[in-house]
Amino acid sequence: MARAPRDIKSLARSYCDSAVHVLKGIMENKSCSPSARVSAATALLERGYGKPHQTSEVTVNKRVTEMTDEEIIARIDELRRTGTADGPATAEEDTPVLN
Repeated sequence: MARAPRDIKSLARSYCDSAVHVLKGIMENKSCSPSARVSAATALLERGYGKPHQTSEVTVNKRVTEMTDEEIIARIDELRRTGTADGPATAEEDTPVLN
């Protein structure tokens, strides 16, 4: 995505106070639709605290013979950081277990 010229960004930022007040007005206005009120509240929260982090866990079982060198190295690094599948890493474990 191309970056907006500095003067456009500056112009847009000059309306931030007004925009926040408009969002606040929509959020508090009971005559606005519930979806508009929720959208305004969400926009305010995201600007004040940032968007919530979304995490997901994915397990992919792949044979080592099917992995690229980069994938094998990344898996070994991960196992060194987090420990083996059987428990935390110990000093005696020179070779990580690959699932």
